[in-house]
Amino acid sequence: MGVSIVIPIKVNSIDEIYIDFINYIIDFSSNVLTKDVEIIIANGSSKNIYIFANEHLKHLKNVIHFIPHRSIRTGDNDKLNGIYSALMYTKHDNILLVDDHYRVSSETLADILKYYEKYDCFKFMPKLHQYPHSALIDTCGMFIVNVLDSRKQYCGHLAFKKSLYSEWGFINRDSLFDEFAMEKHLRKKGSRVGFIKDIALEAKQEIPFKKFLEQRVRYAYENIATPYRFTFFAMILPLLILLSLIDTNYGLNFAFFLTSWTFVISIVGQFIYGKQITPWYTSLYSPIWFWFYPFTTWIAIYKYLTGGIMFGGNNIRRAG
Repeated sequence: MGVSIVIPIKVNSIDEIYIDFINYIIDFSSNVLTKDVEIIIANGSSKNIYIFANEHLKHLKNVIHFIPHRSIRTGDNDKLNGIYSALMYTKHDNILLVDDHYRVSSETLADILKYYEKYDCFKFMPKLHQYPHSALIDTCGMFIVNVLDSRKQYCGHLAFKKSLYSEWGFINRDSLFDEFAMEKHLRKKGSRVGFIKDIALEAKQEIPFKKFLEQRVRYAYENIATPYRFTFFAMILPLLILLSLIDTNYGLNFAFFLTSWTFVISIVGQFIYGKQITPWYTSLYSPIWFWFYPFTTWIAIYKYLTGGIMFGGNNIRRAG
């Protein structure tokens, strides 16, 4: 059973992370050379950055590395433009879409192949090489969403059947929350959608603090695609202010309840989804994950009313 790995990438500079990605592709392509695996990299970076990577990748027999043509890059989300372009190059029906921070091993890839027979679309938890503070905060969010939302958390990857998009068409490429929109499209058609608890995809998370803060706003903006979640976070700050005006203790008790609730849900999620792959203390970071949202949600509302949010060099208004 063959699989095409699709990796959309767009970077602003040649840094250590970009070089690490190139080295990973070289090693990984060698490990799967004798298997029915191909790697399709849609590089939306500038021409000079593309050329730098291509000098290292052009000799690899199972790697296709290309710049999506400008005639296809018509969607507001250039990552989706890259995915759409990459699917034109794939020869397999089984697709594993991953962001450029994933470092999937050949062993893990072999383990997931059987699930293409059971599901039309599925995803996993990521397993990080290291857990800096930013990663611990994000991982708590994954635990909480996995417990509270039957669709589970979207983590920068998606496994699916290419033929379904060939049959039903590709999604609107103006959507910010790309994996959500892609899976939603298949769910509407009655596809078999799953979440695999027994496998985690290897990944790295090395981001500067500025990007971490930008992600808080972007993730809050993506919540517009899930109206109940978005409304819940939007109501917290007004309720907290109102209760505090009535009685300071009311506001404090409300904040304590939300914090405790978040912590408990995260512990449950960690026990179910991350007991073997995350540090034992991960859930201690859950209040930090939670208390960004009451504030960033209102920033997201402002961004929506003023035209959208910047992602990948384009301003995007549509959430999902």
